[in-house]
Amino acid sequence: MMWDSWDVTTYTGLNLDEEEADRIYMMSPEELLREANDLQVRPRKKRVASIAFLHYARRCMEIERWHYVEDALKTATTLDSKNGAAWFHRGMVLMREHAYHNASRAFKKVCKLQPQVIDHWAEAGAAYYHLKQWDDSREALEQALVIKRTPRVLQFLGLTLFELGQENEGLTLLQEAYTLAPDDRGILFTLGIILFRLDKTPEALPLLQQSVDQPKKQNKTEKRRVRDALDIGRSDFGSWLVLADVFERLDRRWETIMIFEMATRVMPKNAQAWYELSQVHTDYDLYEDAVHQAYELDKTDPDILCEQGQLFFDAGLKKYALDMYLEAVACDPKHEFALGRIDEIEEEFEELERYGHAPYLGEYGYNAAYDDYYD
Repeated sequence: MMWDSWDVTTYTGLNLDEEEADRIYMMSPEELLREANDLQVRPRKKRVASIAFLHYARRCMEIERWHYVEDALKTATTLDSKNGAAWFHRGMVLMREHAYHNASRAFKKVCKLQPQVIDHWAEAGAAYYHLKQWDDSREALEQALVIKRTPRVLQFLGLTLFELGQENEGLTLLQEAYTLAPDDRGILFTLGIILFRLDKTPEALPLLQQSVDQPKKQNKTEKRRVRDALDIGRSDFGSWLVLADVFERLDRRWETIMIFEMATRVMPKNAQAWYELSQVHTDYDLYEDAVHQAYELDKTDPDILCEQGQLFFDAGLKKYALDMYLEAVACDPKHEFALGRIDEIEEEFEELERYGHAPYLGEYGYNAAYDDYYD
């Protein structure tokens, strides 16, 4: 996954003298947390306490205690809003969760606080890329490029330029990133998927196959499946489905999302591509956009209708959700999810009516289709 491209131990935005670094290194997570809590309650120690919570969060990241990290970093930035390193780490944790909107805000903050650190601009550019804010992404990554030409900056600037229609320039930067980091799985994958998107299958195949390798494991079965997927051809959505399944089975969520993103670029009118993209997105805004795109392209697929219904359901607009589930059942009378949702909503409506309340209509107003169904 993309986390491989960034190492918590090499971050340059936090300046520590050697003695302090050694002291922190020798402390356990429990000792670091205890020190942070002690400093937090002492007067005029907020800034020092903020740094202490950051050290605790970094140690938890190193040993993969992720469930403690976000709260520690929130505390660090609350105690000292100018703790740039805490904002950066908070952004990185949000990136790991694919929460790109919140991550971009954290990176924007730290870029203002410490504009001299390349990691800040690089990760801001990566977050903007995932949000499809291509111009913002290019601006941040070009700022990073002024500081240093690193593989990660070249990787995401190449991807961004590609989306802005500058395909030759983008491909050149991706190839440079590969030259600098030929063993980076994220870069191998990125260059490979772009070449496949360009229908350059012979060049894409070895890169994508190499990108599925894991330490001490060659993944021969997955390599064969990658070859089979590319043999189908980029114009057949089945190729993208097989390729995505390979990376999903390897727990490579970022690559899985990228595969379906690329599929929607190659075949933007394919409703199934948008639907599958919605199923892997963990950023709600991007999920919502993918569902809307799928629904506009195909209003007869019961799974797509259910996803559109789920958006209404999540917003508390149960009447509109019910309409979608009823349409799904009209297309597939045995659709279990839709049938279950219909029963759930109807029971809720019956209870509301018993108490003299009307279901929430929200900003959309009244839907005559609801009464039509029951008439």
